[in-house]
Amino acid sequence: MRKATRRWCLMFGLALTVTVIVPGVAYGQPAQPAPQPITGLEEEGELLAVDPDKRLFLVVGDDATEMLFYYDDQTEVGGQTEGVQGLTGEAGTWLRIQYRADGERAIAERIEIVTDPLGQADPSPPVEPDAEPPAEPDAEPTR
Repeated sequence: MRKATRRWCLMFGLALTVTVIVPGVAYGQPAQPAPQPITGLEEEGELLAVDPDKRLFLVVGDDATEMLFYYDDQTEVGGQTEGVQGLTGEAGTWLRIQYRADGERAIAERIEIVTDPLGQADPSPPVEPDAEPPAEPDAEPTR
């Protein structure tokens, strides 16, 4: 009986060793590196709201798609020194956002205020105050 007990203990110890140590060696392998953020992305849209407590802002694009952006201390706001918090009362302002995708989050790197959201300047040339209006052509050609 003593041999059977010793053999059973040896088998149990070997099984325990295999189930505990072998997976530990596999888990000791270096982890796969986290995916790098995707940078250089850009969107435009109308500012809906800014939440300074959560450090995020909401924009709606031309196609009525709402986009949520986070910001951090490195986020630049063109033309302002107050940063993103300076946009808090500016709902309706058209923005161009350069951002990076970091996992599930879109993190704004640079925000620009767009003064001409449709990209169309006034098609008519400026008229000088002293200039005469162009002459109208004759209504009926003479024969």
